[in-house]
Amino acid sequence: MRRRSRWRLARLAMVAAVAVLIGLVAPQVTAAVPASAATDGQMIIPASGTIRSKVADGCGTGRPTHQGIDISAPSGAPILAAYDGVVKTRAYSGGYGYFVDIEHVGGYVTRYAHMVSQGTVAPGVQVQRGQQIGVVGSTGNSTGAHLHFEVWRNGSVYTAINQGFTCLSTVTRGAALPLVFPGLRTASPAPKGTSDFTGDGRADLLGVAACSDLELMAGDG
Repeated sequence: MRRRSRWRLARLAMVAAVAVLIGLVAPQVTAAVPASAATDGQMIIPASGTIRSKVADGCGTGRPTHQGIDISAPSGAPILAAYDGVVKTRAYSGGYGYFVDIEHVGGYVTRYAHMVSQGTVAPGVQVQRGQQIGVVGSTGNSTGAHLHFEVWRNGSVYTAINQGFTCLSTVTRGAALPLVFPGLRTASPAPKGTSDFTGDGRADLLGVAACSDLELMAGDG
């Protein structure tokens, strides 16, 4: 009887330990930002941390030629795609270190630099807003672990990105970036005409044959 009691107590202790472990892990799992297809034109903040620099603004330390937003974060912290797009570049340079460029609708390109290693998504692959594309590092011309985040539009640095960030403030990965991006919203499919039964954008005809069957005559343009 004593052996059975001890074994029962041991099993109860194991169950309790597992329950505690699940309780510790669950908040981390639920706190993850799920990737989802975006059509609202709203970018999200790609990493958690403190804003140390903005475009042409070193947050009190000069840096008039700086072209992006520096988010100080621990090495290895996740980096998320700010919006839906296609990975355009995954490379290394002496300045940016390991970096990834994502091309979006509306002429926008976002750059994520100083990563620990090359991004996790190959060039040419479609990504969704909130999808992890790499981790924070300090490669290239960097003095500490951080994400260098740039936004370009039609070949020029999009300086309006500064309006979405405040120097020395703390930002949260996956939170909506409080800024409107003209033209970023994904265009809705054009409505079909009432006579376009095949969905090819051309008007079609419906007729009644001599045998009383309904016949479709597809438009040929």
